[in-house]
Amino acid sequence: MRNRRFHPTQRFITPSHIQRGVPLKTLMGPTLVRLIGQSLAEVVPRFDERRFRREASRDLDGLELKERAACIAQAMAAQMPTAFEDLAPLLIESLGPPLERTEGNGLAPFFYLPHTELIAVHGVSSFESGMAANYGVTKRFTAEFSIRPFLVRHRSKCLRVLRRWARDDDPHVRRLVSEGTRPRLPWARRLADFQADPNLALPLLELLKDDGEPYVRRSVANHLGDIAKDHPGLALDVCERWLREAKRSGDATAAANRRWIVRRALRHPAKKGKRPGDRDREAGSRVWPERRRGFPGSSANTPTRMIFSTPRPPGVAVFAGHSCGPPRENHLLESTPSCVTPGRSRIRCGGRGRGPRACRGSFEPADHGHR
Repeated sequence: MRNRRFHPTQRFITPSHIQRGVPLKTLMGPTLVRLIGQSLAEVVPRFDERRFRREASRDLDGLELKERAACIAQAMAAQMPTAFEDLAPLLIESLGPPLERTEGNGLAPFFYLPHTELIAVHGVSSFESGMAANYGVTKRFTAEFSIRPFLVRHRSKCLRVLRRWARDDDPHVRRLVSEGTRPRLPWARRLADFQADPNLALPLLELLKDDGEPYVRRSVANHLGDIAKDHPGLALDVCERWLREAKRSGDATAAANRRWIVRRALRHPAKKGKRPGDRDREAGSRVWPERRRGFPGSSANTPTRMIFSTPRPPGVAVFAGHSCGPPRENHLLESTPSCVTPGRSRIRCGGRGRGPRACRGSFEPADHGHR
């Protein structure tokens, strides 16, 4: 007998985290198909659950995660109205309760991965209804995948809506504003226009950089990290300005939060050094480390630090034992406190163990002082 006290989503029992040796695609199995069928049967007139289970489960064993979700989405659409303007209200009505927290939800929200596939394929032809469906789903899972076709096909209109959503009360909606516009979002198609021109999404990041939820700020940092991979000079300009503004504001909490964003956003350029003369330098990059094992006069235990220098004239960059150029005083980001090695710029070890590989480095404003 069906338990009507709880929505089918609340009966979708999953692990709290990804388990070793258990692929995520197993979530898109018979239990999920049965529960989605139940949720739709409650709102879609004459919905045939048996037919849905048969069509949604067909050949699932040979499919991967997103292919399984697409197969289930196709079976969902087969028994719903053809016009998305009519489909969307039924889909939204079939959804379970919104998430009440930003962490600790486990894998249960993957219940809605087929819903995002359905919206991405069928909803993009109807902007208003499709965005309403994205809004409903992202409160329960994430619409970062399903919103991308809207950004490609209806870019201007979609950006206007996202600007409004950046002030939404729900942190899941605010996170979507940043995460959905990431040019290099994992598991998703790249947004070529946003990758070529980061200024399309930067105004949205400006609205979210001081968000009260770490969940949202983490997305802002990841988005800025995507930008840093293609436009390192621009990303560092943004970081420098954000840190400078935070310092002027006198808000210690905001300053600490922005330093965290900068550290996370620049972690990939810090790990992957670029030699002077690369295309990154031509684009105005301020990150110029050389790939060398240590530097003259250093030993395995010499402490190291990471420095981003101003671009004109070229300054110094030291990445976990890799250095080039003369030291300068006007550094964008430095770690503190620091020590001094004769004949070299100020350096510090940010990690444990021996040798350059053990040093992780850290980012702080140059004039932050000792803690």
